[in-house]
Amino acid sequence: IEEGVFKSKISSKYDAQRLQLTQNEISWCSFNIEGCVLNINITESKKTDKETRKNPCNLKAAIDGKITKINVTSGEMKFKVGDVVSKGDLLVSGVTQNASSTVFVHSSGEIIAETKREFSAQGDFEQTQIKETNIEYNRKTIEFFGVKIPLYFGNIKKPGNCEFTAKNFKLFGNKIPIKIASEKYILTEEKTINYTSAELENILLKKIENQVEKFNFLTSKKVSEEVITTDKGILLKVTYNCTENIAKSEEILLSKVN
Repeated sequence: IEEGVFKSKISSKYDAQRLQLTQNEISWCSFNIEGCVLNINITESKKTDKETRKNPCNLKAAIDGKITKINVTSGEMKFKVGDVVSKGDLLVSGVTQNASSTVFVHSSGEIIAETKREFSAQGDFEQTQIKETNIEYNRKTIEFFGVKIPLYFGNIKKPGNCEFTAKNFKLFGNKIPIKIASEKYILTEEKTINYTSAELENILLKKIENQVEKFNFLTSKKVSEEVITTDKGILLKVTYNCTENIAKSEEILLSKVN
């Protein structure tokens, strides 16, 4: 091959004129040596917008599980319902075979499986928290043609939270370069809180439930709980039986395919 032009005997329907293809116009080609003849099979890319063109990919297992449902719209399925798979297993191949050639496709679909996941959270009995007090300061600043003029005296050097709002003035419906900014500064303080074992365990359980919720499992059921207590705090481990889509897309790098 020289500069994207094929120069060899072709065992396909393409004639010499159609062989003047650039690399971007080819989706697949294979090379087979038969005696002293090099046979090349070519599949042209369909002309589609680059934005909608999808790269070929496989679907692999993101976690161990037992397959309960398959909904694959593209690609070659490697397992069936009832099979147990391990993390990293090839579930759907993006390399498919037809009567005359090998074709790369963008595998897509869902592989629903029963899985087991463990979540954990840790916390100390004694914790320091920052809480707002009832002390607050309100300050205003006027900005006139880019120049800021404070309408207060002194600085606040104590820790706190600040809420900022600004209001632009209008004249006959149009903005004018005059703005008033307001700051509400609420002082904060550190407080030491001591939790009982039951209180801390409940706090950690809520943290774990928030973790589970973010995964958007189809179903999730708590099956076991382990509490590890130390002098300083608690490590909580919770195991869930889940139902989820375990298919994870992995792009096929054509340059590495033999």
